[in-house]
Amino acid sequence: SIRNMAGYSLGYYQASFYKNVHHLNSEDYGVFLTFIVPIGGALGSFLGGYVSDKWSKRDDRARAFVCMLGQILAVPFIVGTLLWSRYELSFAFLFPAYVAAEVWLGPALTIVQSLVPSSLRGTSVAVYLFIISNIGGCGPFIVGAIDSAWNLRGALLIMVPGLYVVSA
Repeated sequence: SIRNMAGYSLGYYQASFYKNVHHLNSEDYGVFLTFIVPIGGALGSFLGGYVSDKWSKRDDRARAFVCMLGQILAVPFIVGTLLWSRYELSFAFLFPAYVAAEVWLGPALTIVQSLVPSSLRGTSVAVYLFIISNIGGCGPFIVGAIDSAWNLRGALLIMVPGLYVVSA
């Protein structure tokens, strides 16, 4: 849930960030985000599942470690994304940030399913997704409050990398 607060905050405010901080119009940042977000996220999800499946053959804790390491690895990339003054480099940092930040999905769902009887796996995933979505959905509200008191870049710098670390 904490990790989703970061992800939802970034996703919700990304367009505003590139518009207000880098002074790009939607045609400019939209092209980059159209490729970076889904390709980086899908690649991260695949890699997280693949690595955790291979590693878990040797260590039962591997799935949890993959989730943790992905969030920690995403931090320097997301900080680079938010601090770099040239938008091209900001986007260059954003791609590996998405890859690293999204490795959690496959291992986390596998962990949830491994904790319940096979007859409850579908229900357990539904409850898990309900909880992380509802708690995670609070993130953009908090970013908005910080943005009102300070600025968007600062709000995202506090929330996204901070919550990635806390979720690890």
